[in-house]
Amino acid sequence: MLLTVRVGRAGRNAMFLAAWEGQAEVMKALIRAGANVSASAQHDEWSPIHKVVEMGHIKLARQLIEAGANLNARTLPDKTFKEGVVPLKLAKTKKMRKLLEANGAMEEPPVAEPAAIEPPAEAAAHDEL
Repeated sequence: MLLTVRVGRAGRNAMFLAAWEGQAEVMKALIRAGANVSASAQHDEWSPIHKVVEMGHIKLARQLIEAGANLNARTLPDKTFKEGVVPLKLAKTKKMRKLLEANGAMEEPPVAEPAAIEPPAEAAAHDEL
């Protein structure tokens, strides 16, 4: 299905491409059809919200926010962003920053601690032997 297919070597999906090209009507149709607004490319974890913010597409940013996009998703590190980047740090205008901040975006969102992994009961019993 087009909504989940990754396109090309970069693994971009239809939602990301609509974000990149500023295609508000295409994005609207994808959202209505149930596309994952926070889906990211596997190689860099850039999502549509990262791209619309970087490109300055306010209307598309609003669409993604209303559809529940993760405003604090961090990309993978790369040459430009050594620790990855969150959408707010990509904002180039006060209007975009204000929109993002009003909807909970942070420059330094808390990092989730990895969950402790408990060994299965059988493994714990085996260790006691």
